[in-house]
This record gives sequence, structure tokens and C-alpha cells, in this order.
Amino acid sequence: MQKASLYSALLFTSWLLCGFALAQSSPDADKCPKAASGLGDEKIVDCTLTITSGELSSANLALTFYNRGNAWLRKGDYDQAIADYDQAVRLNPQHAGSYLNRGNAWSSRGDYDRAIADYDEAIRINPQLAIAYFNRGNAWQRKHDYDRALVDYSEVIRLDPRFAMAYFNRGNAWSSKGDYDRALADYSEVIRLTPQYADPYINRGNAWSNKGDYDRAIADYDEAIRLNPQVAIAYLNRANAWSSKGDDDRAIADYDEAIRLNPR
Repeated sequence: MQKASLYSALLFTSWLLCGFALAQSSPDADKCPKAASGLGDEKIVDCTLTITSGELSSANLALTFYNRGNAWLRKGDYDQAIADYDQAVRLNPQHAGSYLNRGNAWSSRGDYDRAIADYDEAIRINPQLAIAYFNRGNAWQRKHDYDRALVDYSEVIRLDPRFAMAYFNRGNAWSSKGDYDRALADYSEVIRLTPQYADPYINRGNAWSNKGDYDRAIADYDEAIRLNPQVAIAYLNRANAWSSKGDDDRAIADYDEAIRLNPR
């Protein structure tokens, strides 16, 4: 059975420079904080002007590099983002967000070891930063180290019991280890917290199917399709369940729909 993909790592966005006064600064030095909520290209231009103004303290310069790094990260330019986070870390080694988002950039490049090292440092600086444990858990899971991923997701849940995605990805880790009962419990908690979201129904259906309970699997795929009629994987997995029950007509109908929605 094919599983739904993991949630992607979350971007830790905190335009902290906005909280700092830049007394008697030039217009260029003011540009980055004033455009804190701007889009990627606008943000990059404004932060660059602020950086080159030469009027910032080390602390504010670190936050400006951090903000520009966030803009590069949003654009998917991970090398530029990493370069800016490097500068932010050099200027302010105690800013957890710089390590966290540099870890996100490394993870997006597929360098999970460097990502984990940065998440480690973010956690050292701020042990209450739930998102750092979550993103490190994602990196461990992508390295197929499910035991370490489980530890991190469990810590996220301890810090924030309503962090639905932590239950979802912990369910994926349990499922990857073949512990479908624990996976079912986690997917059920995601559904309780976010009943409008289709993916936990798909993955809970996969867990039921892996336990041989095709009727419950089909019921979950039905609900996923009701919530999102365009999700091809739900039709595919429901077709597999119908096939396992020997109902080839319904299986073929679902395979047809999966193909129509996603011909690839």
C-alpha cells in the first residue's frame, strides 16, 4: 500500500527585526524591517539595501541576514538562504531561528545530517522549541531512522499536545516499523484534532488494510474521498482494498478514477 507523503518541514518565520528601533537611520537602513511581511523578491531587495547601508548594529545585522535568508528559503534558493543564515549565525550564535531555518534549507537540499546538526543546535539554545524537534524528526524519518524520529515526535507532542502533524508523522513512523496499532491511534488523534483533513484517513486506511481489515480501510478511504475528491491515492488504495476483498468491479472503477486523476 502506498502511503501519503510526510508533512513538509515548517518554515520558522519570525520577522524579529521589526521589534528593534533603528533610531536616526537612513531610508535604506529602514527598508528591511518596514517590508517585513513583503514577498520574496521585494524582501530580498529591501534587506540587501539594509545590509549594505552600513548603519546596523551586529544584532540587527544578524536579524537582517536572517530575514533575507527566510525570503531566499521561500523562493527555494537554498544555497543563498544557507549563506545568509551562516552570516546570521556568525553575528548572533544564540539565535535559534537561524539554526532552525538553515536546517530547513539543508533538509530541502537532501542533506539530512547537516539539517539534524542545525536542529540540534536550535534545541540546545531553546529546548522548548517544538518545531525544531518536529523538523528533526522529519529528517530522521527521511534517513529511515524511525526510532529517533519517534522520540522527536513524542517530544513535540509533550510540548504541544495539539500539534496534529506530530501525531501524523509519528503514525507514519509507527507504520514504517510495522506497528499498525500505534499508527492507528496516532492517525485517529489527527482526525480528532483536524477532522477536515483527508490524509490521516488515507493513512489510517492503509494501517487497517495492512492489518487485513479491508472494510474499515474502505470506510476511511471513502471519507478521504468525500473530503478531497481529487486525491488519486485514495482511489488507488481503495481499489487495492476492493481487490483484496475479491470485488474486482469496484476495484477497476477505482483504478480508472485514480488513472483519470493522475495519468502518471
